[in-house]
Amino acid sequence: MRKVIGIALMAILALAACSSKGTSSSSSEPPSGESEESGAPTNPCPSLPAALTTTPKLPAMFPSQSLAVYTNTSKAGPSTIINVTFKDVLPGAYDAYKSAFESAAGYTLTKAEHDPRDAELDWSGHATTGEVKMDWPCLGQTGIDITIRPA
Repeated sequence: MRKVIGIALMAILALAACSSKGTSSSSSEPPSGESEESGAPTNPCPSLPAALTTTPKLPAMFPSQSLAVYTNTSKAGPSTIINVTFKDVLPGAYDAYKSAFESAAGYTLTKAEHDPRDAELDWSGHATTGEVKMDWPCLGQTGIDITIRPA
């Protein structure tokens, strides 16, 4: 059985190696001269959604961002979900929130993941845990869902 699994694994690796060679347009690396963010959107953003009239209730010393426009808040069980439109591209939003959490007193990042079109930052602190989930749907804006849970 181990021999069969080993042969199958070698075949899969050989196929993966063969498919990553060549110059097809489906290559994961952008041609030279193109942006590193090969997954960057190309469609323009619609106008900003309406902002909430009051700032949503955030945990103590939560890292707020000047480019964040809070657009909605809802409850899902004990969790609070705050929808945000960030007036910058995904790399800017990710860097802003990541550095803010790293320097915010009482918060710890437990996970940080950045892909070409989305990113997540998981955190804990001030008797809460949560996630800042980012999506890059269009040029110039990043959609963010901040989920806050009691610890």
